[in-house]
Amino acid sequence: MAPPIGGSDMRNAQRGMKRVVLWFRNDLRLHDNPIVDRARRSVSSGECKEVLPLYCFDPRMFQVSEFGSRKTGAHRTKFLLESVMDLRQRLRG
Repeated sequence: MAPPIGGSDMRNAQRGMKRVVLWFRNDLRLHDNPIVDRARRSVSSGECKEVLPLYCFDPRMFQVSEFGSRKTGAHRTKFLLESVMDLRQRLRG
């Protein structure tokens, strides 16, 4: 779940210094993501100045399981990398 957007610090909002961190975890979609929509509306309304998207690769996903197999195989890793690169490109576009 992403952290809530908004707040009551009007001094930062008035100076246009308020930023929102948009933490992507599993859902990398933009078109029907309610948190992305809320962030966009916050910028449009002037509630915040900018949105900083964040995705962190969890190193635990790439470890070996207790059964000796990789938790994330080569195909899943490739898919994840491509998905994050696509997300980055769409956010910049």
